[in-house]
Parts: sequence; C-alpha cells; structure tokens
Amino acid sequence: MNNFLKASLVLLSIHYVLSKATPDDGCWRACPHIYDPVCGMDDENSTQVFGNDCIMETHNVCFETAYKIVDISNCVELEDSETLAYFDD
Repeated sequence: MNNFLKASLVLLSIHYVLSKATPDDGCWRACPHIYDPVCGMDDENSTQVFGNDCIMETHNVCFETAYKIVDISNCVELEDSETLAYFDD
C-alpha cells in the first residue's frame, strides 16, 4: 500500500477517534507519536491494525474492546483495506 493511502487512513482515523473520545470521557491518554504498527485481535477474532501498542490499549479503554496484540501476519490480509486506529494528544 502506498504511503499516501496509509497517511490518508491515519488522518481519517484520527478524525474519527477525536470525534468520539474527548478528555471528558475519562479515557483520554497521550500516546507517543511513534509509528510502530501492531495487529490486535479481539475475542471474536476480529483484527485491526493500530499505530502502536499504546494506541491499542487506549482504544480498548475508550471503546470497551478487548484487543490483544497478535503477530502482524494476522492483519496482512487487511493491507488494502486496513483501518488504522490512531489517537493523537
């Protein structure tokens, strides 16, 4: 996937997350701006790529999900349509 598409997905994810979570929600957390993607899998075997492990943990708290880090190869098939969950401070 080209860099433009990846950047677009990140920006769309930032917009989505910022529209859903605010500091008043009690789940706000500043994560480092380090892109180190991880693959998360929940109890229903749904996978999602997160910008880093902190972002995944924050997503779990804010949206009451239970993603756990699994091998990135579990998310490879999502390469063309992946959704990157990204939190920004």
